[in-house]
Amino acid sequence: MKTFTASCFVVALSMLSTANASAESKVRVRERTATVRVADLDLTRERDARVLYERIGYAARAVCRADEFSFDAFKGLHRRDCLQTTIADAVAQADAPLLTAIYLQQREQVAQL
Repeated sequence: MKTFTASCFVVALSMLSTANASAESKVRVRERTATVRVADLDLTRERDARVLYERIGYAARAVCRADEFSFDAFKGLHRRDCLQTTIADAVAQADAPLLTAIYLQQREQVAQL
């Protein structure tokens, strides 16, 4: 079965209060991955390339999901950066010209907002 993975390093920063009222920072880094199936697609067809782009987006949202119990004030920014990086890396890994064109088109549309 032809597949590749979408992955992103997720950094969780949590502040822990100590008895003397100072704060210590703890940084946890872990990699989340999702497998994206491509065996059923013909990436020389635009329709199939769009299907793969949707699958990549879904996988990116899954791996970039912020921790439910995180108190990181910047988790929205981290999530956006994670999504952008994960999608870009997955498109590059797929190495399909139509998929790349769709990705660039979507990126351009978002930039114009």
